[in-house]
Amino acid sequence: MGLNHLMASSVGVETSTLEFGHYIGFPLEYDHTDLPVHDTPPWYGKSLGEVWQGMRDRVQEGIDPEDFIIQINHPRDGFMAYLSQVGVTGYDMERSTPAMEMCNPQTEEIPCDFDSMELMNEKRFELLRTPTIGEMYMHNQCFEELMATTLKEEFKAGDGALCDNLRQPPHANCDSIGNDIATSPLKNLKLAELYAVQDHCTWHQEFAAEIGAGIDDLTLVQCKKQALDALKLLTVRYMMERTPEEQAAYYATTPETDIGCDYEKSLMGTTVNLDEEGALVAGCGGEDCVCEPCVCAIRPKCCLPPGHTDGVFGTGWDEECADVCLTQCHGGPTRPCTDKQQIFDDWFVFLNYGFNKTGIGNSDSHNTKAEAGLPRNWVKVSDDRPDIIDPSEVYRGIKEHRVLVSTGPFMDFTINGAGLGDTIVEPKGDLLHGTLKIQTASWFGIDRIEVYRNGNLETITRVNPEVTDIVDFNANINFPVPDEDSWYVVIAYGLDSKFLMSPVYQRIPLGKMLIPTIISLGAQSILISFQSVLKEVEGTLGSFLGEDGVQGLLGGFFGLSEMPDSFPMFPLALTNPIWVDVDGGGWKPPLYEPEDQLPDGTWPLPSFCSRACPVEQAVDEEGKTMVDENGDPVWGQSKCGLNQLCIPDSDGSNEGTCKIPIPANCVGSQI
Repeated sequence: MGLNHLMASSVGVETSTLEFGHYIGFPLEYDHTDLPVHDTPPWYGKSLGEVWQGMRDRVQEGIDPEDFIIQINHPRDGFMAYLSQVGVTGYDMERSTPAMEMCNPQTEEIPCDFDSMELMNEKRFELLRTPTIGEMYMHNQCFEELMATTLKEEFKAGDGALCDNLRQPPHANCDSIGNDIATSPLKNLKLAELYAVQDHCTWHQEFAAEIGAGIDDLTLVQCKKQALDALKLLTVRYMMERTPEEQAAYYATTPETDIGCDYEKSLMGTTVNLDEEGALVAGCGGEDCVCEPCVCAIRPKCCLPPGHTDGVFGTGWDEECADVCLTQCHGGPTRPCTDKQQIFDDWFVFLNYGFNKTGIGNSDSHNTKAEAGLPRNWVKVSDDRPDIIDPSEVYRGIKEHRVLVSTGPFMDFTINGAGLGDTIVEPKGDLLHGTLKIQTASWFGIDRIEVYRNGNLETITRVNPEVTDIVDFNANINFPVPDEDSWYVVIAYGLDSKFLMSPVYQRIPLGKMLIPTIISLGAQSILISFQSVLKEVEGTLGSFLGEDGVQGLLGGFFGLSEMPDSFPMFPLALTNPIWVDVDGGGWKPPLYEPEDQLPDGTWPLPSFCSRACPVEQAVDEEGKTMVDENGDPVWGQSKCGLNQLCIPDSDGSNEGTCKIPIPANCVGSQI
């Protein structure tokens, strides 16, 4: 076609397993004689490690095998996803095999020797950040109203209007917020709080206008589509916006404070606790109130009855206790909805463990509805002319984290002259000197810039360029030299309506119901239709199912809540990290202590990864070695993660691998 001077290509393959996610390997040797699949690696009946090795064995001739890339696709997209399929909990990196995989031997052992992972796939902005419980509650309350109504009149404003709470101003100062910002002396995160109020006021105003527009000329179905479009845009904006409080709440989550997406539990402790007679009560609800231990550690009198108890003064759960719950213990709807964990948060935790996988973004274009290049990756190379470019330099650039992910904006970010993927060693002085330039095309723009350090949201810069501006931001940005080794990532995006990328880029059609949504809606129908049967099952298997019963079991797997999945396209770009080695002693991950470092100078893999381990036979409470009913040894946890055991690599071996073995009572185990 004569296009060699304009484009270059590399052969790869997407291996889409049904059991443990989708993966891409490249560059592959292309066998034109092997029709019709050209020697693609098989996956059925093979472990994940064998699938990846099958890709590596097919590396393109002449390419150094060390330059071969294994890429994880959409790691959190339901049962098509690596992290979701093997049951990884993002905030602590432990794993628990999901119900549908517990008898699948292919998920016993989970390798982690991949190179890159999709932080963004296609137009799935709802799969970027873990939503808050409040965001999911807001969305699903309105969604259920829209699905249930049979009256077109309910879409009009007024008494009994659908989703009326979302049509109202979300803050009392919506009328004055513009002036408040203009006259405010606040800076950085505090000023960003005011801008967030202004955003929310605007978003709800736009929602109210769109949900009720032209009702008389629309059918009921058209009214519902219009309302759903408005709702999904409102919700995904909230989900994309991040606040320091939301970020801190995610990192503070533990198994003890993880309440899934339970809105009622999230509210416990955020108001005074009174008994039936109106008197203050000690504590906020025991185990159901997950902020109680935190509050009582800060203010012990909250967990004592009013007055003196054994000489100790108590107040009961008064307003001060509720305030501590909200402001210091991450109480309220800002808690993360861990039923919907997403990849930005996973990646940040990866980086905090020194598990440095390159973040990428891909359009996953299988048809014209998913335009190629949205998102795309820019990889830094020495010469980017297509007819001259060295493909191996591109592969090495990916492995070295020299990648910018973007739906359109282009960012150039440096610290002390170092670029993406670089490490600054023992910086001098009190400041790190950064530069940031963001460029966009003349028909969209960005309005916010977030800088993250070790997962914490350090700065939010708000900008308001003209849509036609090419350079949306160009300035020096300085940071204090941190006390600990750190990484820095920049995310820039635009949520204002004037900056959206539609209609040049199409929205996902509302009629294109995504597979996880179909499963979720189907599971809800099952639960509704078989309530009596499920109650009998719960009565029989109650101790096995836990306090949430069948609905909890199925809900944890299917995700019984609707996610926004159709909206206009947003401009967004994010960098891979720049690392800072503060003392020059080698970069230390913030979630590890110096003694955790391995003899070879590396750091342990995150807990969910299967890794080599010394075999130790389990012991009981009396210190005696344990055997099963057949007299075979019961192997201990050793150095493995939660729910994993160190299984000998062969009979009698002192060396093993961390795995989650399938239960012995599995019948007809999958192969």
